[in-house]
Amino acid sequence: MNLRLKICDISIKISIWNQLIEKYIYNRFSGFLSFQEVTSSPKCLSLIELNKEQIDNIVPKMNCIDIDKELQKIEIESSKYYVIRGGNIIFYDRFRGQIYFSLEEGIEERVLYFIGVKLCEMIISYLIENSIYCIHSSVCTLHSNANNGIAFLGQSGVGKTSLAYQMYKCGEQLTNDDVAFFRITASELITFKNTQLIGLDDYSIKQVFPECERCVSYKDGLTLDKNRVDLRKLDSNAFAEKIIVKHILIVSSTRQSKPEIVECDAIETYKTIVQSLLPFFTIERYALIEKIAKEIISIVPVYKLIPGDTITKTVNFLLSERRLTNGN
Repeated sequence: MNLRLKICDISIKISIWNQLIEKYIYNRFSGFLSFQEVTSSPKCLSLIELNKEQIDNIVPKMNCIDIDKELQKIEIESSKYYVIRGGNIIFYDRFRGQIYFSLEEGIEERVLYFIGVKLCEMIISYLIENSIYCIHSSVCTLHSNANNGIAFLGQSGVGKTSLAYQMYKCGEQLTNDDVAFFRITASELITFKNTQLIGLDDYSIKQVFPECERCVSYKDGLTLDKNRVDLRKLDSNAFAEKIIVKHILIVSSTRQSKPEIVECDAIETYKTIVQSLLPFFTIERYALIEKIAKEIISIVPVYKLIPGDTITKTVNFLLSERRLTNGN
């Protein structure tokens, strides 16, 4: 199946036949996918699948790997060819910006997961080369103003998705759940639509947001950790194409009866932003993280949000908070 990613002005073409790999890419980039062909351009990366015989004609085997021992250590390098058990192959040609892989029937799910991760790493690396970055966050508008957005940052499971979804229920739009794509200009932090799916656990769906139950693609394929809710089934306008982030809120893991926004000290601010960027950068690009974190902090004010004992109470507080409404 030929898929197309369009992220800002970056085009990526993917040809996939394995359903689990297709689902993995879809879950992470669904906001950009279509079935259109991509015309070649200077900003176009192709991820193309070839069968084993075609790959064998390109380059001889260079390295065999025991997936049990080396799964976490494999790095795709320039013009290297990997065989992972029984002829399952990854070949990456950095000069052409292409990846080729061949998968046998009945391949183990964890091997597919590894290949999916590597595909996503390639996509993200290509975006970084074109000055588009990723940060672990959820982003939404404030008072339906795409020029005055909020980014929720914090540890996994702290409630970023639930807050963003409750903001949507109050009339706001989102650009993403979990991973925001952004570009930094001289004075703005701009996020671009990433997905039309949000990740909610069983408890949130059944007890907090029951209306989502009819829109769920339940956990299946490549070890998804949460159910994926397709917001298009609730509202085709749930996602904005882009939002300018004017406030970053680091969501605390503690709760109190009355929600509160407090000043966030410089060390916690820097640490949280770096940790939110870190998963999307290879070791070779770690030096870039510090530069990006400092640029973000210089552009966008960062506060700590201590949520209330209910999501509704917290969101109502955010919608009335003067520091956010006035853009200060």
